[in-house]
Amino acid sequence: MARLADATPVILPTLISDNFLLDPELLESNITEKSRLLILCSPSNPTGSVYPKKLLEKIAEIVAKHPRLLVLSDEIYEHIIYAPATHTSFASLPGMWERTLTVNGFSKSKLHPSCISAVMQLPLPVINTGKNFIGDQVDFVSSLI
Repeated sequence: MARLADATPVILPTLISDNFLLDPELLESNITEKSRLLILCSPSNPTGSVYPKKLLEKIAEIVAKHPRLLVLSDEIYEHIIYAPATHTSFASLPGMWERTLTVNGFSKSKLHPSCISAVMQLPLPVINTGKNFIGDQVDFVSSLI
C-alpha cells in the first residue's frame, strides 16, 4: 500500500511476549516528519490480539503530537473477540475522529465470507481530497444486502 503511494513503509515488529501489540515507545521513536499513516489492526487476524483501550489511548497521545499523521484502523473483526477483551474503535478516542480512517465490513461478523465488501469511515477532509480521483465503486453486490 505504501509503495503504491510512492512512500517508504516502516514496519515495526511486535512480539509474542507483548501479545503482538505495538510498543508505544517504539512507535514514537520511529515517527518522523515524513510519517503520514499508521496502520493498526484490532482485533488482529491471525494473532487474535485486541488492543486494550489504555494502549490505544497512549497511541492516540502520540498521534496527537504529529498533525500530519493519520491512522488507518482495520476493525473488521470487532465482533469476533472473546471475553474479557473488548473492542474500542480508535476513532472514538478524544481527538481521533478527524484523524482516523476506519475500515470495517459485514462479511466477517455476519458470516458471509463470499460477500466481499468493506466500509470506510473517513474524515471530511479526506473525502473531499479523495473524491477527485476515487469514484464510487460497487462491484458484485450481494442480493442479500
